Amino acid sequence: MILSKADRASLVVFVGWEDPVYDFYAAAIGMLPFRGITTALVTQRESYGDLLYYQAPSTVFEINGSEAARMGMFPIKAVFGSLHDKTLVQAVDEWDPVDISPFVNHPDQTAHPAVHLPFKIGALTLPMLTHNGSYENAIDALGQLLERQHGAYFPIVSCGETCDALGYGEDILRALNQKRGYYFNHRSGETYKCWDNYGSQELFDCIADAKADGLPIVVVAVGGGVNGNCIGLISACTNTHLVEVRDVRFDECDTTPYTNTTLQYRFQAVHDENPSQKDQHSNTTHSRKHRYRQLRCTTTMLRQVRRRHFHLLRMTRS
Repeated sequence: MILSKADRASLVVFVGWEDPVYDFYAAAIGMLPFRGITTALVTQRESYGDLLYYQAPSTVFEINGSEAARMGMFPIKAVFGSLHDKTLVQAVDEWDPVDISPFVNHPDQTAHPAVHLPFKIGALTLPMLTHNGSYENAIDALGQLLERQHGAYFPIVSCGETCDALGYGEDILRALNQKRGYYFNHRSGETYKCWDNYGSQELFDCIADAKADGLPIVVVAVGGGVNGNCIGLISACTNTHLVEVRDVRFDECDTTPYTNTTLQYRFQAVHDENPSQKDQHSNTTHSRKHRYRQLRCTTTMLRQVRRRHFHLLRMTRS
């Protein structure tokens, strides 16, 4: 159905089970294609309940139609059953992204020279902040922003093997300074954009435990586009907060931000080589920076090779 390019004009009729908790899958199926599809639910429930909120039996996945991130769109367009007719009208929740104002025009511009980049998805304003200070100050500022927004929360830092080798993921998890958290390390690259790589039982168990304890869950996607795409989808389907942290310029990243992204944040992964900055960092950080430079050079070469390859293809086709 998805490969046949199903879209919102496509209709799926989902017949529910005796236990109405399985009505969740009617909404979940409607969310599967990025464009969404229209679902009609035939339910066996004996009371109306909340027709805009559905949670999987595992409690991990949930869909809340009143969430601001859904922007008023919900895959289940009609519900049929044995109850009397009812029309449901629900106000959309207030959009509450991370408040970045403490670091916009910060009094100490030497330590926190941050730049605010306004960005919108539909009617939602998505805060984007580039921190141009030292690596340590940047990740410390991120920790302060998230603690100010959520208080005590459960962070899940998702990091591919490339950024993991540079130590960014573990550094950020420490900087968030929460009593509990989970570091989700996985393979990098388009080849591993699949369920086997991201559908971790341990990850889902952590989400279920944090929800059972009533903790807000903040998923922090560190690195580039593949990680942001895949862990962003999991965050959207589990109804958790998503923060995307970049180590490259926003215009160099091909990730499409999700509407549940409450903050786009960038830190300076590479500093200019000058003695004052060298003295501020440990040998470990120097090693990471050196490896990052090698990686960046390799990436640049690959881009050049791709461009030449595309030119050859054009010449051949013409």
